[in-house]
Amino acid sequence: MGLMPPASRKLIDAFLASRQLPAPMTSEFANAVQKALSGLEKIEVKGDEIKQALLQGGLPATPDDLRMRFDVLMNNLCKGKDSIKLRIIIE
Repeated sequence: MGLMPPASRKLIDAFLASRQLPAPMTSEFANAVQKALSGLEKIEVKGDEIKQALLQGGLPATPDDLRMRFDVLMNNLCKGKDSIKLRIIIE
């Protein structure tokens, strides 16, 4: 639940508190339930890890260089996992 967006979490919390489905049923609620049941996975990354990834290759760097370095970091963090279910937490 902690990995869900606040709006979705609010809908699920309201349902759990009332123990009643909302009337009328909304697509937002259905999507929130689907996300809650999908098995979200947390990936924690430290700010220093991001900084080190961006510094690979040295500075100064072009915006495209930095984007590419960040993409490499994200690809490494997400390798072999379903990116739709991943949630990145920056510590």
